[in-house]
Amino acid sequence: MKHRILFVLSTFPALGGIEKLSLQLALAFRQEGHEVAFVSWKKSQTAWPDAETFTCYRLPNQRDINASENLSYLKQLICTQDFDIVLNQGVASLVYRLFDADAKHKVINVLHADPAWLFQRRRQMDFPVGAWRPSQWKSMLRYLYIKLFPSLSDKKVCRMLRDEIQQSAAYVLLHGSYKTHVLNALENAFALSAGERQNLSDKMFAIPNPVTTSAVRTSAEKIILYTGRFSCKDKGLDILLRVWSKLAALLPDWQLHLRGDGPDKAKLEQMILREKMPRVLLLPPIWDESLYAQAAVFALPSRTEAQGLSQMEAQQAGLVPVLFRLNEMMEEMLQNGQSGLLVPCFDEDAYADALLRLCRDEALRCDMSQRAQAHMKNYTIERILPSWLRLFDDLSSGFPQL
Repeated sequence: MKHRILFVLSTFPALGGIEKLSLQLALAFRQEGHEVAFVSWKKSQTAWPDAETFTCYRLPNQRDINASENLSYLKQLICTQDFDIVLNQGVASLVYRLFDADAKHKVINVLHADPAWLFQRRRQMDFPVGAWRPSQWKSMLRYLYIKLFPSLSDKKVCRMLRDEIQQSAAYVLLHGSYKTHVLNALENAFALSAGERQNLSDKMFAIPNPVTTSAVRTSAEKIILYTGRFSCKDKGLDILLRVWSKLAALLPDWQLHLRGDGPDKAKLEQMILREKMPRVLLLPPIWDESLYAQAAVFALPSRTEAQGLSQMEAQQAGLVPVLFRLNEMMEEMLQNGQSGLLVPCFDEDAYADALLRLCRDEALRCDMSQRAQAHMKNYTIERILPSWLRLFDDLSSGFPQL
């Protein structure tokens, strides 16, 4: 069965992880003979290769992604262009409210976050008061609401999740355990009956993201690499720098490379200068397969991570990651410590010990590197694509059985 597929994103074309993943899926769908297009709220000046080969529609209202003007535009676009599958990537758009009872146009909401982050973990974060600016008053109010009224905040999140599931044709998460977490949270919030829980469960599916590169490491130099967004609140780069300040003297022949860009770049530069951290390089992002060509260890001390794309790319290239044990997906990615090291959440001393152990033990790195590369073969686009195509066909036939 051939489909007309529309991806809905906040920004496209762009160089982000969801954008890269969406493009890879779109190319695979097109290769299978399906027609694919994109619609986005905004557009970046830079984009992944091949993005321009797809038709990309633009929402007319640039102030609010869910303005009534944009929702009307989406409904007209989907109906007139006869898109039968709509992939709402990241669930930023309320497009799923337009077709909740529609038998022809199937909106699939895709949550790319760890559901736990929507609940308890975000309450563990501290607002950066020292860097506060008046323009951040909405963020401050949201932070205070979460801190002062956690139960009300959780109930609000549960209502949002319930609506996203009930009003979509299908709700895709990245791991089976995330489905269980969401169902348990909704049951606690609304005292679901067995039938209500089953109805929600029937709409939820677990499809992991595929690895998004075919990078090959050309050498394994003594480099610890982080690549991604320079953001401390979620990516934990402040943790990584504090860890490096403890390790630098113990690893005199190793370097720490932070490659990327983002809102906390200046803060990271200040930390490095203030603490006089040696052998730390802040490098600009690069977008080709040379990104992982030389490093030996991959550091990703994220405070939240559903399924790290950069971590998967690093493993595919043969780098050995060190991660916090955030969730079951992290355990699966690292095979419970066989293809990388897992550390108790936010334990900086344990993270430093793990990096030190890995850097000092070349045999361990070599063994884990081989296991990491072998394990990533389970996440190729060829392995993941059939789950999506089966879901599309099942939804179109009225019997989703993924």
